[in-house]
Parts: sequence; structure tokens; C-alpha cells
Amino acid sequence: VKSLVDALKYNKTLTELYLQRNKIGRTDAKLLAEALLFNNTFTKLELYSNQIGTEGIKSLAEALKYNNTLKILGLYSNQICPDGVKLLAEALAHNNTLTEISLSTPLPRSLLSPSSLSPSSHSLTLSYLPS
Repeated sequence: VKSLVDALKYNKTLTELYLQRNKIGRTDAKLLAEALLFNNTFTKLELYSNQIGTEGIKSLAEALKYNNTLKILGLYSNQICPDGVKLLAEALAHNNTLTEISLSTPLPRSLLSPSSLSPSSHSLTLSYLPS
């Protein structure tokens, strides 16, 4: 994954990346989060059915605070506990481009109130799919 991420950091053409079922764990998720900080062309990232876990989602959530191009993020079936989902919800307060997220663990309703999301945010579709 490291070689792929190094190339993705400076990618100028690829807009969608499908990495489902690739045994991506927290270390690889951290590398992907780093790519999200540099890359300004991704609009869709599908990471479902991996092993990202709460530690991996922590890195991705931090990157989402600064990424302004990603619109669709697939994270279902990734062993993300409620604490990890909370980190993701908190990151949404800083992101106004993400329009669709798929998860296995629901976001807490209290974190989805209009006041908790970015003032300039638009419609956000949340999908809950079984693990």
C-alpha cells in the first residue's frame, strides 16, 4: 500500500479509488489518510470490507477535516466501533464536500444535528449496511 499511496499523493487524474477487500488495516489506513491530505482529485474512495478499525478511522477522520474534494466514502464492514464512528462524525463538522458515507455502525443522532455540521455543508447521505 505504501508505494500506491506515494503515487496517489501527487496524482492529478484519478478521481475514484476502489480498495475493498484488500485487508487494509490501521497502518495502511494511516497511509491512505496521508494521501488524502495531498491529493486534490479524489471524489470517491471505497474501502469497505477491510480491517481499518477505530485506530485507522482516527487517521482518516483527521484527514477528512482538511480534504476538500472527496464526496463519497465507503467504510462499511471495517470493524469500526462506536468511538471510531464518533471521531468520523466530529470530522464532518469541518468537511463540507462529503455527500455520502456508508458505514456498518450508525452515527449518533446527537452528532448529526445541523449545529454540529459545517455551516456550509450540504446534504449528506448516510447508508448503514450490515457487516
